[in-house]
Amino acid sequence: MQFSKKPIQNAATTNVRHTTKGQYFSFDALMSALILVLAVSLLSAYWFGVQNNSLQQESRMLSRALSISDSLLTSGSPPDWEDADSVRSFGLAYELNSSLSEEKINELTSYLSNDANYALFSSQLSVPNVFVNITSLDNSFNYHFGRQPAENARQSIVTRVAQMHGTMASMRISVWSSATATQPS
Repeated sequence: MQFSKKPIQNAATTNVRHTTKGQYFSFDALMSALILVLAVSLLSAYWFGVQNNSLQQESRMLSRALSISDSLLTSGSPPDWEDADSVRSFGLAYELNSSLSEEKINELTSYLSNDANYALFSSQLSVPNVFVNITSLDNSFNYHFGRQPAENARQSIVTRVAQMHGTMASMRISVWSSATATQPS
């Protein structure tokens, strides 16, 4: 028996053409992976940047609310102010003790009812909007001034305790940011 050294050929192997169409090169894989990593990196950098900006704004608003509460719990400058137009720094307490003055609260409330005065006041405090609510713990009195926060407003709230009319009171300062503000009711 004799063996032939001729390779076996069939119909499938005889018609094969050598072409590069449809073949997968490692360069293509490398470029697509690079584009994917770049896209994910850009998206995550944008996302974390937006979150960080939001946290910084909230932190600034909280810092301003604390500063405003500290200022309002003093007697102000001048300490015996009775006319809001002559005030350099608003404080709602009497000069001799830390009790809040109803006269100063009423004067400031009246002063801030004018839109131009409110704009000047909030500008001096370096805040977009502010609302202050002073309520006795036994609910015997309630004072408020400024602009009430708009619906869905971004806000920072600080609550402090003070004395007024011989009773303890809660002073709530809300610094907020929104496109619109509402008049106090």
